[in-house]
Amino acid sequence: MPTGCSTYAGAAFEGRTDSAVHARDLVSEFVAGLRASAAFPVPAEALGAALLVVTELVTNVVKHASGPCVLELELTADALHISVWDTEPALPVMVAPDALRPSRHGLEIVHALSRAVTVEQRAGGKRICASVPLG
Repeated sequence: MPTGCSTYAGAAFEGRTDSAVHARDLVSEFVAGLRASAAFPVPAEALGAALLVVTELVTNVVKHASGPCVLELELTADALHISVWDTEPALPVMVAPDALRPSRHGLEIVHALSRAVTVEQRAGGKRICASVPLG
């Protein structure tokens, strides 16, 4: 486990169309800080997966929730845990995979890239957590 640097980061976003860009920036800066401060080798594949997971989760907030969201990142010994809270109380529904469907593949992507995905209702909305493995 890295020492001398934070293994947690978080930020709130307005739920605007550029929120996913800012969320990806937070992930990139967080991982860059881990690599620089602790020489912790977050593999490029794990960073790429985390960026895509965050993009899908925050984009879903922009499309389906009417308010802000909170993104939290936490590094453990074997995974980067991504948590997104939003104000929409309705839980997402993952539809059956269909290669011919032009959209609604976000949760499929999140599940494919994550070791575990949980969805829970919270006061004032819901929280989705995904664990992206580091190796």
